[in-house]
Amino acid sequence: MEIEKAIIGSIIFDETALHEVIGKISPDDFKDSRHQKIIATIIEMVQENKPVDLNTLEAELKDQGKLRKINPGYITGLIDNYSYKSASIEYYIEKLKLLRHQDELRKTGLRLSKIGDGTIDIQELLEKSEDTLSNILNCKNISSTGLVQAAKYLDEVQQDIGKDIIGLQSGWAKFDGMTRGFQPGQLVIIGARPSVGKTALALNIADFLTYEKRKKVAIFSLEMSNKDITQRLLSIRSWVSSYDFQKYASKVSKAVDQLSTMQIYVDDNPSMTALDVKVKAKKMLKQKGLDLIIIDYLQLLNPISKKKNREAEVSEISRSLKILARELNIPVI
Repeated sequence: MEIEKAIIGSIIFDETALHEVIGKISPDDFKDSRHQKIIATIIEMVQENKPVDLNTLEAELKDQGKLRKINPGYITGLIDNYSYKSASIEYYIEKLKLLRHQDELRKTGLRLSKIGDGTIDIQELLEKSEDTLSNILNCKNISSTGLVQAAKYLDEVQQDIGKDIIGLQSGWAKFDGMTRGFQPGQLVIIGARPSVGKTALALNIADFLTYEKRKKVAIFSLEMSNKDITQRLLSIRSWVSSYDFQKYASKVSKAVDQLSTMQIYVDDNPSMTALDVKVKAKKMLKQKGLDLIIIDYLQLLNPISKKKNREAEVSEISRSLKILARELNIPVI
């Protein structure tokens, strides 16, 4: 708890320390419920461009009905006893994160120890445990890099100058000429009315990349079964409608041979969440490599937590997929 007190006392007292760490901490990093309330309030105040000091913080806590659960003298004590530690704020943040990771590992261990009692879904437990471990290993995430001088990336930008395509190609030259390819970290939404070919477009992209460019593609299909997806891929590869497979058996046979060498992996679980996609994609990336993720389709993904309306749920799912694209550094369609 001393580390939590040092951080809170420092950022209330020292505005420089506040802005140094405000994007690196969250209420969940703190164990003491009083500290969670204080940090949550401070973050809200910063987001609303309100000044943060002892008086404004106490007034805000009072307005939110939180001050009665936190003795005002307690906050004053934090400033009096810990504000001098602001010079070491980065050290305390690092220690706080380490303690949280230790706690998460301990909880994961306890969950895994219950596998034999038959009261939990083993697959769900293993996926959540893997995700916890993955998050800890990737704790130095995108936001932790801070501000970086743009000039640092000039060499990379200059290398791309003069290239027509710098990302994954779609197979359509005019389209690729406009987009320069699908870029690592991009979330791409194919939008159109029902039954006009959104899935067909995505599958054609997968076919081109895996056959012509020998890339690895993961398809998460919430609408169609694995068999249906494979049948459509076979039609694309053979240029034969599924209704005419028997009529053009030789062309279909050749397409079967080609498709069997293409690294397209399909998951047709209809009740997936964005977290499920993340766990499975990370696993594939680690084991086989992965160049592109296709999700068919966005609105069928289940939210991890229920929101008040579907619009908010889809927004949260989209945000999760964008973060996934950035984390894995590959395009997500």
